[in-house]
Amino acid sequence: MFSGGQMTLDGRVDGDVLGSSGNYSRNGSIGGTEKVTSGRPEAAAPPTAGDRVLGAVRRYLAILLVGALLLWLAPRLLRSSAGRARARPLPSLGVGALGAIDYGLLIIAIILVAVFVSIGLGFLGFASLVSTLGFGALLAMAALTFALVLVIVFIADAIVGIAAASLLWRSESGLTWARSFVALALGVAVVVPSPPFR
Repeated sequence: MFSGGQMTLDGRVDGDVLGSSGNYSRNGSIGGTEKVTSGRPEAAAPPTAGDRVLGAVRRYLAILLVGALLLWLAPRLLRSSAGRARARPLPSLGVGALGAIDYGLLIIAIILVAVFVSIGLGFLGFASLVSTLGFGALLAMAALTFALVLVIVFIADAIVGIAAASLLWRSESGLTWARSFVALALGVAVVVPSPPFR
């Protein structure tokens, strides 16, 4: 009987082997029964073609839902962003990269302000406000992170999708929500990559 992080069994064992180990290997022979529990995690099975298709469909529907909400709540913002992305793709990509840099700078600024203000409040005897300030700083960083993820994962693809499908209409006049939604659905279908079948 044994228990350990790593166990290697060499030679011949005439009796039973019972134990647990994080990493177990056997080079010899066992005359009795062998009951060894290994803590090694099993390798995850590779995703099947069905899993890839389901993932692509879910991503498509999520981007389409976010794009539909933007068309409903902020149609001019979405169409103008799509127009800029279509007319000047490289500068639009640069704006996205600058947005990611600005996010990092804002996070650093929030941390520094929270630390210095907390030190000042502590010296002034307002220790009860320090925890509230720390919670507010964490909340602000969480909100910024959520906004960045939402833009990168969903909104950017919706903008690119509607920009790619904007050839469906000739002008902004007479562009209804339904036509914009159809264009968005077709464009997002192009943006969301089709899953590889292997």
